[in-house]
Amino acid sequence: MRDFALPRVRSITLLALSFVSLELPTPLFATPISYIEQVNAVGTLGALAFNGPITITFSGDTDDVSGPPNSGLFRNQIGHADVVTPVGNAKLSGHVFSTTANQTLTANHPTPSVQISDTTQNLLILGTRSAAFSAYDLKTEISPVTGVGSLNSGRAFPTTSGDFILNSLNGGSTFRAVSASTMQGGTTFHPTTFEGSISQIDGKIGGDSGAVDFYSFSWPGGPFGVTSAVFGALAPQTFAFELFSIQPFPFGAPPILVDSETLSSVNGFQSSISQPLNHGTYLIGLIADSPTDPDFRITFAAPVRGTLVPEPSTIWLLLTGFAGILGLRNKITR
Repeated sequence: MRDFALPRVRSITLLALSFVSLELPTPLFATPISYIEQVNAVGTLGALAFNGPITITFSGDTDDVSGPPNSGLFRNQIGHADVVTPVGNAKLSGHVFSTTANQTLTANHPTPSVQISDTTQNLLILGTRSAAFSAYDLKTEISPVTGVGSLNSGRAFPTTSGDFILNSLNGGSTFRAVSASTMQGGTTFHPTTFEGSISQIDGKIGGDSGAVDFYSFSWPGGPFGVTSAVFGALAPQTFAFELFSIQPFPFGAPPILVDSETLSSVNGFQSSISQPLNHGTYLIGLIADSPTDPDFRITFAAPVRGTLVPEPSTIWLLLTGFAGILGLRNKITR
């Protein structure tokens, strides 16, 4: 009897585990990539002048990178671009924009380069020249590379907040490419999670006043940095940008606030959090104070890993399922 009973117990175990797996959050697989140019510059966004750090991002997908065979020229022009400046943030609009990697070397182009451009006007917006791009084809992530910056001084590029114009650069520019994903966040008790590593999250924060978008991630320990920017927001709107630590014990304990920054018109609706963190699980996200529905972006200085944490109901189902299986097995083996 015992020899026939054990396979039955294993079948029940597999059945119980299959029900549990239905409760687990669905992994989110991200293939998008963001190309990011950063520099200190003098220019204008609409009617507002700036002199400080700016970021231009083109978001696309590696599957859309194209280029003539053996040409050393690669382009991705299926996506969207935006700018983050000390006086506000905006989406580049009305034209076709692209990111280009040029590995070819000529008298007029002695160093490989990567650039974000206005394809409609056939004009470079901001680029970086460095030998580090000699084999780069836009199809993978790349760590920050600082090189010689290039621009079209005084040329206007249309955005949702008026023309964006760069007049001069203060120092070299830095280019990086990171894995990205667009996904809506959850609450601090039921955050959105993901599988694998990621460096950038795009989403919308809206609905009623007090809307939240939070994401959970794991950190191996060490220096941590993250920035957030909101697009299309206007004074007097504000957004709380918050980092929480999740406590493993006791189970169900509320997360502990680690840091909080306010995004408002004073800082151009952008802010950063930078500090060393212990190994553990954390939450990052935004809280809105108005019912508007602007886009936002969270960019990590180094990739973070997602953490698929079962819901409390899933853990209870798992525990009761195993308890039932153990009781059945004991009954069968008596």
